[in-house]
Amino acid sequence: MADEDIGKSKMKWNDVEITALVNSLYECHAQQANSGNFKDPVYSVVTQEIAYHHTPGTPMKTA
Repeated sequence: MADEDIGKSKMKWNDVEITALVNSLYECHAQQANSGNFKDPVYSVVTQEIAYHHTPGTPMKTA
């Protein structure tokens, strides 16, 4: 990543999408165990939840 790209988001998130992301990850936090990361099925669930709150005219978020 170039220095000029740091801090610049290429994806625009609305407040509802951010809330859905955080809430979904929180609900799935027990599936993380001690691995330090979530498994692919968790990301699929989160992606579906965020898609439900998608703002028309913006790119879809993907896992």
